[in-house]
Amino acid sequence: NDYSRPLLFEVFAYHSNGSHDLIGSNTFTLQDLTEKGIKKMEIIDEPRKKKKKSYTNSGYVVVDSIDIRILHTFLEYVSGGCEICLTAAVDYTQSNGDIDLPGSLHKQAPNSYNDYEKALFSVGEILLNYDSDKLVPFFGFGGKIRGQISHCFAINGNEANSEVYGLEGMMAAYKESFNFVHLSGPTLFSQVISSAIQDAQASDRNIRDKQRFHVLLILTDGEIHDMRDTIDLIVKGSELPLGIVIVGIGNDQFENMVILDADDDPLVDRNGKKMVRDIVQFVPFRNVGNSPSRLCKEVLEEIPEQLLSYFKLKNIKPNPPRRDLGHGAYNRANTLSDQLRMHNEVMGHVGNIDRSSNPNTGMNMAPQGNNGGGGGGMNMNQGYSNANTMNTGYNPNMQAGGGGQMGGGVAPARYGGGQMNGGMNAQMFGMAALGQGGYVNQQGQFQGNFGQQQGNYGRQPGNNGMQGGNNGM
Repeated sequence: NDYSRPLLFEVFAYHSNGSHDLIGSNTFTLQDLTEKGIKKMEIIDEPRKKKKKSYTNSGYVVVDSIDIRILHTFLEYVSGGCEICLTAAVDYTQSNGDIDLPGSLHKQAPNSYNDYEKALFSVGEILLNYDSDKLVPFFGFGGKIRGQISHCFAINGNEANSEVYGLEGMMAAYKESFNFVHLSGPTLFSQVISSAIQDAQASDRNIRDKQRFHVLLILTDGEIHDMRDTIDLIVKGSELPLGIVIVGIGNDQFENMVILDADDDPLVDRNGKKMVRDIVQFVPFRNVGNSPSRLCKEVLEEIPEQLLSYFKLKNIKPNPPRRDLGHGAYNRANTLSDQLRMHNEVMGHVGNIDRSSNPNTGMNMAPQGNNGGGGGGMNMNQGYSNANTMNTGYNPNMQAGGGGQMGGGVAPARYGGGQMNGGMNAQMFGMAALGQGGYVNQQGQFQGNFGQQQGNYGRQPGNNGMQGGNNGM
């Protein structure tokens, strides 16, 4: 927005061999063009000008018209209240391998996450920070339920309401689903994508009143068998507030996924209609070393572009920044790399999770407050219980006397442990703690008796989270 900033304009003589010759250049500002009305600029070859006293210029550049457009950022939309609405879908086809066998991609282990869980956790952890209600439509496809194969079923077993609450709900529902879902096939995406498109269509109709962008996360182990229908739906979805992230689990070649990614060739439906923007990102989990943090980086690099391309297509500007949002420290992050750095600090290395051998990990990175002994700026505790849930506490902005410590190994709720003395700034990235007698809402207001109860829950087996409640007192 700095109209007085100098801009360099260079003119070259083109040569097919790539050795282009500089004809000349000029420096100007937007202020020159818009306020001073300068439309004609000399092109000067500075070396030639120094050698020849008779040299005047190498010609002129005439500005016929000027159109100045502001390129808005992802964070402008998010800080203005645009919600990221996450939908997730998991592949339950037989090609994943029998869950009772060691080589199964769905193998359940008491002290570690499989690759499906790692991907769910790491991507969900980031995206749910921008979802105000944290309710995630959570589907499975390719599974057999009560003898019937389904390509879009509720992983929580409730076909009337497929939504689960937050990251905890996703992880728990996935783990419990194998009590009633049997692996089957084939691999079809179209029904899951159709469901996401219906939600995106509803948001598109009211997008100027309430900004929303939907992200469909698909976790799959192989090639799909409804490629034509899937392409048609992706082309349809390219006009809607929708982005699709496909994470490939396992060692398949994923040729069709590369086609759907459409980085080189835009998708065209069966009627010859071309996609208006790229909405699919495919990431083979093995290509990022099965690393959750690297997977997050890949996802974060493209989702903002998907969102921006939609709002640019609709010519919709971001709303003014809102101060009532519960995104916690993420609102203060200037770049997505800052967000990823914060995420990694809080999350730790999910790929190395071992709930039995790492019962307590504590870190206090800032001094205590001066008023009432409030906790430091960041206080992280990771503890793991036999509930197989990762618990991480994060207090992004402890002020004097405001907050004490959050964190520790609490089961089953995440971000629990210890006592909260006060409750100011206990935003927990805007995520509400579930089912422990109280909660912290989006504005970080302490309600109920959550902190005291979590202090007791922190004394579960293995002394998980015993540090909770002490550092901030």
